[in-house]
Amino acid sequence: MCIAVTINWGILYYALPTAVTPIAADTGWSPALITGVFSAGLLLSAFLGVPLGRLLDVRGPRALMTGGALVGVGALLLAAWSPNLLVFTLAWLLAGAAQAATLYSNSRCCSRASR
Repeated sequence: MCIAVTINWGILYYALPTAVTPIAADTGWSPALITGVFSAGLLLSAFLGVPLGRLLDVRGPRALMTGGALVGVGALLLAAWSPNLLVFTLAWLLAGAAQAATLYSNSRCCSRASR
């Protein structure tokens, strides 16, 4: 599980900041706008963190993390194939939901597993 959390960090968090310049060059959108879309996804992740954390406490991490990973893959595919800024924004909001399901809440599981 800890390996999966690490991979999710790389894909759902670190991927976009490293790709801002190529995305801006390809689409004509400003880097600030692209980063703002990413930030909106992070805000959604923060808002979803509490209810998903409660779900994690009740049901455990397996289903939540698996579902979040699948949503994350779909979100990044949608972002990669976005024909316009609206679809790109929706994709990163979806990625924010996946972040809430796979990143912080499951870090707690990794610390439990390492004891």
